[in-house]
Amino acid sequence: MQIQALRVKLPIDGEEFSLEVKCDGALESGGIHIFYEIKGYGDNTNDILSAIMAAQVLREVPKYKNSIYYYIGISSAKGSNKGGLRRGHFLEEGRTKISPYVKWAESKGFLRFYGIVDIDVLLDEVKKIVHNHD
Repeated sequence: MQIQALRVKLPIDGEEFSLEVKCDGALESGGIHIFYEIKGYGDNTNDILSAIMAAQVLREVPKYKNSIYYYIGISSAKGSNKGGLRRGHFLEEGRTKISPYVKWAESKGFLRFYGIVDIDVLLDEVKKIVHNHD
């Protein structure tokens, strides 16, 4: 399913609000929703924080409480990785000021970061999730 944004309703202080969650697409299998976002410059701080927020909001919606959000980065704005981003680039302390946020989000289990170089590993992970919930 190709989507640009998903509208969800959440109660906040007794009032219901409509929030927009940005993602590039989603799929559902066995009640598990998998959302993804693909970024050209994958190590952009604002894009990463936006993805973390989107994944958190989705977990607050009962329908998506077991969802997982994948953030896939293609290349680096820093130009330090000519072959494309790798998963490890998001986790390297000192490489980006965002790595503690990435580690926190992954430790909570609602978001996973991958570089384009690791696309085979990502696809294997998604296949396992889908297989285990069918």
